[in-house]
Amino acid sequence: MTPTFTPVNIPINTALPPLPDFGDVLIYATGGGGVSEAQIFCQSNFPGQIPATAGMVSDHPQTAYLCFWGIPLDVPFQVELISPNNEIKLKGIFKALSATNEVAWSGHIPEEHDAMVETKNGVSSVSVSPWWPDELPEGKWQIHVTWIGGETYGIFDASTMTNSGSTPYIRATDPRIETEILPSGGLTGHLIHPGGAGKVVGGGFVKRSVVYLLVYADEQTGHYEPFWTRYVFVSGESVLTDNNGNFIANLPANLEQGRLYMVLGVTNPNAKLADDSDNINSQAIDAKDIFYIQPSASTFDVSQSSASCPGAPKQRMVVNQRGYVCTKGDNVRLKDAPASSASTVVSLKNGSQFTVIGGPACAENWSWWQIKTDAGNNGWISEGGDEVDPYFICPQP
Repeated sequence: MTPTFTPVNIPINTALPPLPDFGDVLIYATGGGGVSEAQIFCQSNFPGQIPATAGMVSDHPQTAYLCFWGIPLDVPFQVELISPNNEIKLKGIFKALSATNEVAWSGHIPEEHDAMVETKNGVSSVSVSPWWPDELPEGKWQIHVTWIGGETYGIFDASTMTNSGSTPYIRATDPRIETEILPSGGLTGHLIHPGGAGKVVGGGFVKRSVVYLLVYADEQTGHYEPFWTRYVFVSGESVLTDNNGNFIANLPANLEQGRLYMVLGVTNPNAKLADDSDNINSQAIDAKDIFYIQPSASTFDVSQSSASCPGAPKQRMVVNQRGYVCTKGDNVRLKDAPASSASTVVSLKNGSQFTVIGGPACAENWSWWQIKTDAGNNGWISEGGDEVDPYFICPQP
């Protein structure tokens, strides 16, 4: 389930005006670096008890700050955000890297985000900034952080969250927003999976009004975070907002991997988007977003970690992964808790398929994972192994 954005339905017979000639070239300079606001928030709210986690909604639309204190370094940890009504659950896998003081975000390239890890008096402080395409439900969200041998809970309060209100905004996104905690982006934007059926969502515009949606491509390729960038026009279309001033549209299907793009929302058909030197005129643009099409093999996979539970085989499963029972023939018991003495929920046959939804937990020299079977059963299952089966469950090939 996505956050509260509702796609606009445009009647087939709605006549939209043609796209004006807005110009083929725009030059845009990105902002500077410095200490991120998420880092400042984490530094100024250091807790009295470790480990701990907390968060707040940023002044920037659709962005939050999350802090994790006392998380072990170089070990994958899962972060889950749970909405006040328990209907929205977003997950992400992270690893705080001691060698570089960076935070690896599973499925994303390092340049996509400015998450950081700091260590003071032997205690780690990890800051990340996730985002979403529209307003989150208001109220107190629960933050649940788990890693091998530990967990911690916290909250961030969205009751007084700052959103764009009457100020228009647009975001390029892909289907991962439905389930993942996505980075808010570094200096120049965020990442779209290749061939990921990307969308552009917009809000805060005048209701039932025309928005000209323009896509420009970075003239160069093979880089991600330039300070000065020349963009060339790729495509444009006219879209109609709904009765709330929102819209949703498809990104062009032919966007290239490894390339930076800028998408603009413009409401004035006579707007002059650039000066005579092609430098962008921000006053003429109602909303802007910058995104990057991820090269196919550029993401970080925390499953490559050598982490495991004491006495257990090396872990091969990760949260959100598909798996199956891979014993030589014996059934495997799904338990209601990560222990062999726990009650059995169901006995799973060889070949039974499931999705990992939580864990790992260490007990009895085994790694336990919380799963949901394709038949709808929830519980804990041990990864293995014993003298017959080195692994009881395996990742889907």
